Amino acid sequence: MTNKRTADVHQADMTTITIGSGLLIGDLVHYHPRAKVLAVQEETRTFQEFIDFEDLPIFNAQLSPPKPPINIDTTIIHHHSSIRVQNVHIKSASTAGLVQIGGIDYVDGESRLKHIRILESEQ
Repeated sequence: MTNKRTADVHQADMTTITIGSGLLIGDLVHYHPRAKVLAVQEETRTFQEFIDFEDLPIFNAQLSPPKPPINIDTTIIHHHSSIRVQNVHIKSASTAGLVQIGGIDYVDGESRLKHIRILESEQ
């Protein structure tokens, strides 16, 4: 990591972290979160079928490779050696998300979600 600065946070509070997400305090070189979520909502009282991730194309499709980063010549001047924040309030992070206080070099995240609604009129 180049041009490092210290993150100075007096207080941080977070309500919810779910489904493969994280709260990180500190520096990180590489973060590689993954989440596969299958949400089935059925109007009847009991769910009657089992659905596997492999049965749905969204979970098997190959993703296109990420585009290479764009290099831009810049000059960065830090007037202070730290970033100072009094309070941070975060409601939630979900589905391969990251809340980070610190520096990071590279993030490669992937989240796949399929929501199926089975209505009584369709059965």
